[in-house]
Amino acid sequence: MSVYSFREASELALTKFELGGKGFGLVEMYKIGIPVPYGFIISTECCRKYFANGKKLSEDVKKKVVEKIKELEDVTGKKFGDPGNPLLVSVRSGAPFSMPGMMDTILNLGINDEVVEGLAKITSNPRFAYEIYSRFINSFGKLVFKIRSEDFEEAYKVVKDNFASKSLDESFPEFWKKLVDTYKTVLSRRGFILPQDPYEQLFKAIATVFESWWNPRAVTYRKIYKISDDLGTAVTVMQMVYGNFNEKSATGVLFTRNPSNGFKELFGEYLIKAQGEELVSGIRTPRPISELKQEMPEIYKQLEDVAYRLEKYFKDMQDIEFTVEDGKLYILQTRNGKRTPQASIKIAADMAEEGLISGEEAISRIDPSQIKQILHKRISSSISIKPIATGLAASPGVAIGKVVFKIEDAVKSKERGEPVILVRPETAPEDIVGVTASEGLLTTKGGLTSHAAVVARGFGKPCVVGCESIRIDFESESFIVKDRQVKKGEVISIDGSTGNVYLGQVPVEEPKISSEVNKILLLSDRIRRLKILAVVSNTATAQKASSMNPDGFLFMNIEDIFIKQVENFLKLLESDFQNELIYENVLQFTKDKFKSIFNVLEEKPVYIKLVSRPIREMIPLKTLGADELIKKYPQFNFRGVRLLLNIPQFYELQLEAIFRAAVETGKKLDLILLLPYISTSREVEISNETIKKIVEKVGFNRTMSSYNVGVMLQTIRSFLTFNEISRVTNFALLDLDELTSSVYSFNRYELRGGIVPKYMKKGVLPYNPYEKIEFNIIGQLYSSLRQLKVGGVKMGVYTSAPIAYELVDNVEKWGLDFLAVGVDDLIVAKLVSAKVSIKKAGDRIEHAA
Repeated sequence: MSVYSFREASELALTKFELGGKGFGLVEMYKIGIPVPYGFIISTECCRKYFANGKKLSEDVKKKVVEKIKELEDVTGKKFGDPGNPLLVSVRSGAPFSMPGMMDTILNLGINDEVVEGLAKITSNPRFAYEIYSRFINSFGKLVFKIRSEDFEEAYKVVKDNFASKSLDESFPEFWKKLVDTYKTVLSRRGFILPQDPYEQLFKAIATVFESWWNPRAVTYRKIYKISDDLGTAVTVMQMVYGNFNEKSATGVLFTRNPSNGFKELFGEYLIKAQGEELVSGIRTPRPISELKQEMPEIYKQLEDVAYRLEKYFKDMQDIEFTVEDGKLYILQTRNGKRTPQASIKIAADMAEEGLISGEEAISRIDPSQIKQILHKRISSSISIKPIATGLAASPGVAIGKVVFKIEDAVKSKERGEPVILVRPETAPEDIVGVTASEGLLTTKGGLTSHAAVVARGFGKPCVVGCESIRIDFESESFIVKDRQVKKGEVISIDGSTGNVYLGQVPVEEPKISSEVNKILLLSDRIRRLKILAVVSNTATAQKASSMNPDGFLFMNIEDIFIKQVENFLKLLESDFQNELIYENVLQFTKDKFKSIFNVLEEKPVYIKLVSRPIREMIPLKTLGADELIKKYPQFNFRGVRLLLNIPQFYELQLEAIFRAAVETGKKLDLILLLPYISTSREVEISNETIKKIVEKVGFNRTMSSYNVGVMLQTIRSFLTFNEISRVTNFALLDLDELTSSVYSFNRYELRGGIVPKYMKKGVLPYNPYEKIEFNIIGQLYSSLRQLKVGGVKMGVYTSAPIAYELVDNVEKWGLDFLAVGVDDLIVAKLVSAKVSIKKAGDRIEHAA
């Protein structure tokens, strides 16, 4: 069987992969007694077979659809196509994964010339009957016959203007009767006739919904969210209920928690006497759900109960569509709600705290690719600039960019690397490519559950909607606000947290980490095995890293300290380190820099990579006398440990600065000094002697602090001879950036000259190997290293590549002890590491079973 009634599907325990997300949600609600309009589901299997059969509905599917319509007639007591007691249905798409607004839905199906008259008679409401007939013709014409929406909009305007000239409006039944005739004329001009047979309507609608799986916006959405093209969509056919029936009718969208900030409160909007498409399209500005409490108190109370039950059942925030028909509540859909990264963090943390989900489940729900967005920069609190307009704050964060009005302009700007703000009256599903190409979104219409708001939240993009004080002039490609014209290409800033719109670029500031983020970090810390080090470069990054509670710190750029005092450093080099006054000045400056960093660090392991770059690269190119100096001292071209062995006084200087800074802080520090570009064990032994000499000179060995000497694994030989090296060190850090250079034999000059992007452009490299680590190649080196490893050497890895699941998973598989990442990647790394640990634990349980 491939067509299932709600009753059958509930008994068979089918999943969303057969029923689609929408159908699955309806069946689950039916199962637990939530009031849903009855219906049936044509499975995703039928969709796949439809395309395999050359876009034809099989006779078997048609037969089963007719059987299910008969069952629906029995349940509702109405008849499909019967003017005396008509059954009308909606035909809705439903992919296994939520794709809001990307595919097609047809409402009010089953109405025709005879049914509309019967409906007008039995409801005593001809305005209502002809309104839904006009809506059906419009929808069927656009989706099935592919007639331009502008043709129907123009026809509507003609009718409206004609009636307005007679002082009549849409409240008169004659208006809708005339609109029905006018819409039929639109069809006939394009060579189409509206089918009067309801089954012909139904089969055409089902085929149309199937085919919408391959419409451009759906394809784009799947590509963005990495949803397989092979899944297909299900089709849900269900009894129509009418939010536009009378003044006791309404339509609405409700979230069980606030999707913008995650607060535990009912969040949503509704419209009285309307159908759902008016709400999500932004055509009419809706009212906040809180007002329904006064307007329809009994319905609001029922919604509170439904929200509570559904959240408890699905154990996640729900996005609920509802209709009230003549005072009776129906739930049309429930699904896990799209939310901002901020809301995602808070909801996961709160639900874990409430006992609704486990800590592991909370971690699993947070998307690492969006986690950085919780650290959105915010408009500076000291700002004195007044906004030019204010709308509804739909999706938080600040977006700054040039104004564009057309989708194609947003896409072209993205290709040029220019940030833009897309300004529209409202957005439609087909605008998705423009939305993804923009930094932020500004609309003049719509509410907090409009298409623009929902999609922007899903993409984590700042968004302001319903900014009604702005008037868009597409002809001049500008918008007018408060007598000010803002043209295409001018820069504006939007704040999706306040709804404010500013002219020009506004100053921004770093955000603070919320208590919910800290809760998630604590959960991650309890779950993960891998230690995460924060790479720090100065006092500011050290302070920022300390607030995120890393397992240790890695300082990698001592070179910058010497570059900042280049004049004295140059004089010291010229004196061959013999000028005592200059030596003391450089020593003092370097020590103070380390001391300022040590002062803000927590008492956790501090790894310090000693100078690795050649002295030549620390001297600005045009420095007077630099060329002669380098000619005089060719060892200034040496790097890493080779520099230490040949100019030990330079290393002694940095070592003395480090140890003196540690002593003066009075903290109990655990220092691990990392020797760069090690290739032999003898290099480590000689370096150890130098370090020990400075430790005794400074008196560091008489403090509470401790030190160890580790190595940076950056050369091929260090991997192949690690059995020697591991006997003389306790720590090793794999530098994947340098290893990649070694694998390709890229030197610094080639990299600075852009060899990688040039190779990618020519098709020599399919990707950037510094961003997508080639674990299959480097893994071969590491496997030889593991075989040669001696004793309890602690091993970790550093990379500047984006922190992704694959990276952390490979680090875990290699059995490494720690991963060093940039400060801005610290939260992502902790979260991904916890996810990997959860997956490994699950795999062990599955294997044991």
